[in-house]
Amino acid sequence: RILIFDEDLMWSVRLKSGLEKLGHEVEVFDKPGAFFGGDVAILNLSSNVFSVESLVRDLHCAGVYCIAHAGHKEGEKLAAGVSAGVDLIVTNGELARKLEHVIEKVASERLIRLEQSG
Repeated sequence: RILIFDEDLMWSVRLKSGLEKLGHEVEVFDKPGAFFGGDVAILNLSSNVFSVESLVRDLHCAGVYCIAHAGHKEGEKLAAGVSAGVDLIVTNGELARKLEHVIEKVASERLIRLEQSG
């Protein structure tokens, strides 16, 4: 199950559609609030609605792997994702063009973490 945190409805609808075509169950959140269950979250670092640091902290506490994205020229926002402890940071273009590859990379990294902890 993939959770999308993004108030940009045009972007989140496109992302949700792409993920559903890949066979994933997807839920979109366009404002802060409670979320339940999820394996992976995709966060827009350009959001004016979500606090990246607190959202990443809450997601990690729930065992959710975090992917974050921003424009390739938004260096400060990408750096903020690193500071917040995001697991994987990609540009908007990478996420749009290589969605399947990004999700496969996440699955591989999660499997490695499970093997190391088990």
